[in-house]
Amino acid sequence: MTDTLVQRIRGHVKVNEKPLDFPYPDNKGKITAGVGFLIDDQKSFMKQTWEIRDEKGTRPATDAEKLVGWQAMQKAAGDQKKGGNKRAESYENITALRLPQSEIDAQLEAKVNQHMNAAKKELGEKTWDKLTDGQKTAITDVHYANGSLKDYTKLNMAAKSGNAEEMALQAGFHSGENADNTKQRNWDRERRNYATILGIDPDSNEAWQGIAGKYKDEKNLPDAYRKHLPPEEPRPSEPPVSEEPQATQPPREEKASLGADGQAFLDRLKQPLASPALEVAIKAPHQWTEDEAKSVIYDYQGRKGYDPMGDYLRERTSDFYKFCYGSSDWQRGLDGKMHETRPGALYATKPQEAQLPDGRLLMKTLEELGAKLAPVFDAEGFAKATTAMQRGLNLINDLKTHTPRLKEDGDWGPVTDFSFKKSVATYGPAKLDEGFALGRLQSLAEKRPQPEELASRTQDIFGPLYGSHVNGPEKESYHAYALQTGLNEIGPKHLKDWQPLTLDGEVGPKTTDAFNQLAQSAGPLELASGLGKWLGWV
Repeated sequence: MTDTLVQRIRGHVKVNEKPLDFPYPDNKGKITAGVGFLIDDQKSFMKQTWEIRDEKGTRPATDAEKLVGWQAMQKAAGDQKKGGNKRAESYENITALRLPQSEIDAQLEAKVNQHMNAAKKELGEKTWDKLTDGQKTAITDVHYANGSLKDYTKLNMAAKSGNAEEMALQAGFHSGENADNTKQRNWDRERRNYATILGIDPDSNEAWQGIAGKYKDEKNLPDAYRKHLPPEEPRPSEPPVSEEPQATQPPREEKASLGADGQAFLDRLKQPLASPALEVAIKAPHQWTEDEAKSVIYDYQGRKGYDPMGDYLRERTSDFYKFCYGSSDWQRGLDGKMHETRPGALYATKPQEAQLPDGRLLMKTLEELGAKLAPVFDAEGFAKATTAMQRGLNLINDLKTHTPRLKEDGDWGPVTDFSFKKSVATYGPAKLDEGFALGRLQSLAEKRPQPEELASRTQDIFGPLYGSHVNGPEKESYHAYALQTGLNEIGPKHLKDWQPLTLDGEVGPKTTDAFNQLAQSAGPLELASGLGKWLGWV
């Protein structure tokens, strides 16, 4: 690795991280300084080469002064967790401790080398060596900020296939959520990484448009980016009424009609949940009216014995009380018990439609998702598609969500209906797409498919989820790269004599044999779950 590349990465990270020479709590309450250097334990903090800068000048800090600084930062971190995130700059005057610039540069260079080598190891030397210096720079920056590329499956795949456009789109990340459930992003960092991967000027219109286009649906996209979006095409005005309208109107394009199974799926989605309380509980607590809150509490209090939907109602009641209560005074709640109260928390004044965390309406989202999935129910049959959906829901949900584990029996009953709609409300439609794909893959693994069937079914299952931004002949094989790369990742865990597959984008006899061997050795569920974990879906 050349010194020139290390210096380039160091400069890139330094611009993105904005070095600060004083200690501060990051957005997770971890004590940090320099270029994102984590010093969250007392021993690490005391070992730093702190200086004291005050009106008398600059001098090395004593151990006693370091200890006082550590205690002050512990208090600041605790206050931050109570009062929400603050900008790092607001902690500048908490202590007089400062890191010398020479120390920051030395630690940064060491960390750049560390993260660069780790990124190279995770991608593989062959993949790394094919990347441009700009791509290595941006990928190392992603690794630096997140500590690993493990959760960046699509970025890994794009790097292995050498697709720069996809790498640029997959190099983004967020550092948490804002109070309004929008993602906390460093927009300029995203733009710089996007441009560096593509080898273009970060201040070019192309770079601004790339980030604006990628995040156009995020409501907190800054205006500085949104103005780079192309203007929406105006809707055509109504044509003047003519004496012979049939002769001048172009024929309307008929939508392909759904069969009985696809329509049955859509009909299920239009039905209400099993109880009115569940319809309320699926909404965010701040949307509940007082009467709705009572309906949830009375419903769960009236349930006896083990009841997973009752567990969910109890969990949502707890969430509701956390929204309404929780600072200092005490007040009797709707359940008759005393709770700490948070002034200013009000019930909704009128019933509201259920929303996703990003503000989209749940019913509208279900309608759109249903239209997308209904053709699969037609093609595979209602019972088989329902079984795949039940398997997918079981994979993406866990005990913490109080979502019942479903019987994988192909019956779309009230429990499956609740699990599906709750999962859409909690995770969004993309997660359901991923879960459904894994459920279908699990069903496929039970069949021991031949190469032709595995190739076509992999395209059918993964094609819509992978390569949507890829152009050219590579687009048709991107799903195969996903399968082959995933099998190589999980294969050695279950087969001692595993032979790595060549990443050629073709699902042939070798890929099929490896798929079937893994399905037999690990089992269809473990195969689907392992691929899902590697892909970051479960």
